[in-house]
Amino acid sequence: MEITTKKEAEFIAELDKLSSFLSQNLYDGKFYSFEDTLIVPRFLHKMISRKEISTDVNFYKTKLNLPIISSPMSFFGEKFAEQLIKNKVLYSIPRINRSIKDRLKLAKNLNSPEYTVFSIGSKESDELSKHIDKIKKYSEYILMDIAHGASFHSVHTLRTLQSLGVTKNVIVGNIASVEGFLYLLFYLNELGFSNAIMRVGIGSGSACTTRLKTGVGFPQLSILRILHELKSSLDGDWIDKNKFPVLYERFSNLSIPLDDIKLIADGGIKEEGDLAKALIYSDLVMLGKKLISKEMDTYDPMTNSVHYFGMASAHVGKKEHIEGGGYVVQNPPSLEAVLQGIKDSLTSSLSYVNAENLDEFKRLSVLIQTTPSVTKENTVLNNFSF
Repeated sequence: MEITTKKEAEFIAELDKLSSFLSQNLYDGKFYSFEDTLIVPRFLHKMISRKEISTDVNFYKTKLNLPIISSPMSFFGEKFAEQLIKNKVLYSIPRINRSIKDRLKLAKNLNSPEYTVFSIGSKESDELSKHIDKIKKYSEYILMDIAHGASFHSVHTLRTLQSLGVTKNVIVGNIASVEGFLYLLFYLNELGFSNAIMRVGIGSGSACTTRLKTGVGFPQLSILRILHELKSSLDGDWIDKNKFPVLYERFSNLSIPLDDIKLIADGGIKEEGDLAKALIYSDLVMLGKKLISKEMDTYDPMTNSVHYFGMASAHVGKKEHIEGGGYVVQNPPSLEAVLQGIKDSLTSSLSYVNAENLDEFKRLSVLIQTTPSVTKENTVLNNFSF
């Protein structure tokens, strides 16, 4: 895709200039993942019962019982989806190894557009025009499932969606840099989208080997914090307007309201406490491994086990550019039990900072950076006897 306007050319040139600046003034620091931090417990001046704490969140017009969304994994099928939707959690219809017609059939069967996210790929633009009316009928949200979302592939797909009348509730990504965030936000704004939902995280999934294979990525907690702070400051003096006049002008006069720019944390969640840390800087958390359960399509009742694998692995038929692996989990719980466990842990997290809801939690939470020895201190010994 060629740069077609002077405005685009000026923007790309200055974004390249910003990359050089960031490499010397931001990216030369230390960055952290979830296990490198802890939330500081506050004093409790309110008598709050954990049963009274709310984990509800309004994601645009959708009311969620938990601030999570499922990853579009191929084995998260209809049975899994029904349980998520029953609990008012967003469900992403898998794209890998499913045609658009197959995805539409699943969306129609679920018959719950408010909680259904329709995943599409960058090579499906030509098919979208044939099915867009049904996609909009059965799904409130569209997820562009692209490994490196800050790319011309994404922009081409956004232009296709805009031409078909879709200018809101499109989840873009994945991204893992300031430049990626600004790149997609520029085009969403230029194309007239009313909101911007960005999926953040590259290489941090439990079955993803991108970082090992390519050396590419960014520690998940740090990039969430950086983008959260950037988003919050776009209406102020967020950048030197003399050094970067084009970027200052473009992003200081956005038509998309800052409150309608949302971040979805995708990857790196090993424990429920990581989810709480992610929510300090994001609006939703996308989960894959943490939703392993008996409702998965790969559940084998004979062995009481499930097979979990990455969507860029050989397990989905990929033969080149493999950046994922897989593993077997014995004795998986029910999805209902998994969701209840997440809710219990999250309400406890909120209680430690004296928060009654997620908005208060974000405002009151303070993260501290820790040394590697703290990871050992956090470990529970489970190999003991009386």
